Amino acid sequence: MVLFFKDGKAFATGAARYQYIPATEGESTNRIFLKVEIAGYPIEAIVDTGAPYVILAPGVARAIGFDPAYVLGRETMLIRGMRLDGSIIRFNMKLLADVGQHLELQGHTRATPEPHPSHTRATPEPHPSHTRDY
Repeated sequence: MVLFFKDGKAFATGAARYQYIPATEGESTNRIFLKVEIAGYPIEAIVDTGAPYVILAPGVARAIGFDPAYVLGRETMLIRGMRLDGSIIRFNMKLLADVGQHLELQGHTRATPEPHPSHTRATPEPHPSHTRDY
């Protein structure tokens, strides 16, 4: 199915494979993984359709050249029951198509999430496929 803008131009003309992982016991959300490039760095990302930002693991932020001089702001968010502080930066992202054209986007992200000072639990490790190269 192709999505179109009001003027009739195609929104995206590519198709991508994805991996669907149902929630396991003790989890409440299913997961969708898809291949993307963030600032030219290829990773497999977890899709969260309700998230206001893209969250980058610290290693990915370093790999794309995160520079604190270009931080647009800082924000504290509640992620998986933990308060995490992070920097907001701008970046280019490409949804990689297996067929047709890739979809290039520009967005804001929260890079290098850090535990909020009031939180005593350790930062959860990202899902192994969240930060792996492909």
